[in-house]
Amino acid sequence: MIQVIIRRPQPQEHDSVRAVVQTVVDEIYGGLWAPPPLPVDEESWNLSWIAVLDTKIIGMVLTGGEWLSDLWVLRESRGCGVGQSPLAQGEAEMVARAIEHCAFALSNRMQRVLSSITGTVGG
Repeated sequence: MIQVIIRRPQPQEHDSVRAVVQTVVDEIYGGLWAPPPLPVDEESWNLSWIAVLDTKIIGMVLTGGEWLSDLWVLRESRGCGVGQSPLAQGEAEMVARAIEHCAFALSNRMQRVLSSITGTVGG
């Protein structure tokens, strides 16, 4: 498991957070309905939690209201537990705000990935 620092991004890092999202979105979805670069909405990146290895942002989770809306990890850092830490931080944020139920919208591909890892079937 890679040990990362989980923290909020600094304002000068917001472009780097967006770049991580753009990289992963293009890698996963590019070519499915349009060639990359795919449009990535401008978000309130200050609401995200980032996973930092040394000085590089390698993952992020975006929270807002009662939603944990995005979890992205760069390809070279997947399978090493990097996504667990920002996900746990986002979940802790929800608990701290007394959100009783978190909703996760998973793509079919992500459901298959999680199913292969956990041995369960999403529904």
